[in-house]
Amino acid sequence: MGITNHSIRAVFFDFDGTLVDSERLHYESWLDAVRPQGGHIEWPEYKQLVTGRSDREAGSLLLSRAGVEPTTDLVENACRIKTQRYKARFLDELTIEESVASWIRKSPETLHVGVVTSSSEHEVAPILIKEDVRESLSLLVCGNQVQNLKPNPEPYLLALECATAAAQAHGHAPITRSECLALEDSEAGITAARASGLRVAEVSSPGEVWGILMAEGLADEPPRGDPLT
Repeated sequence: MGITNHSIRAVFFDFDGTLVDSERLHYESWLDAVRPQGGHIEWPEYKQLVTGRSDREAGSLLLSRAGVEPTTDLVENACRIKTQRYKARFLDELTIEESVASWIRKSPETLHVGVVTSSSEHEVAPILIKEDVRESLSLLVCGNQVQNLKPNPEPYLLALECATAAAQAHGHAPITRSECLALEDSEAGITAARASGLRVAEVSSPGEVWGILMAEGLADEPPRGDPLT
């Protein structure tokens, strides 16, 4: 793997927009969900206003923008339709960059790699399993496991707790905040990680992840046979 930076003992990946290029699929699924109520939002606005929000928050926002009172029933119905549209496509369309997936599979037991996301486990775990990385992760923190989603620091504090437990299970010292690196693409995620006291590498797209790993001294070159991008 070419790891030269041994001061980092835990790497936490956000999922949507960081590990997988799923934001466009979320966007198109939301358009289908709110269109019956006259809802619409352009892609640039969606990225700015909706990315990183929970489904309930996103549904309420999109309905309100359409001039519709976001009652509990309407929001729940929009969330249900959005989830149906998303789940009908995500397994066929979403992948992890092979260089990054291979890096996760080959990560040593002294480096604790995890995924920390506001998405529910049923939207995340199937992709991790399909890409053959789930068993290589030390932890998976999803939105259904916490009381407060990003930008609240709770997901990352739980991730740190899980990483420390995994380290101690191997007879190693607890992991400190300064020994963690979070990769995030959204304002909510960046805020959550920083509020947890973690260092953050900002990601614009999944294609940047490998370059960040190299820049951080966690990788030197793509695994043999893997493309550079």
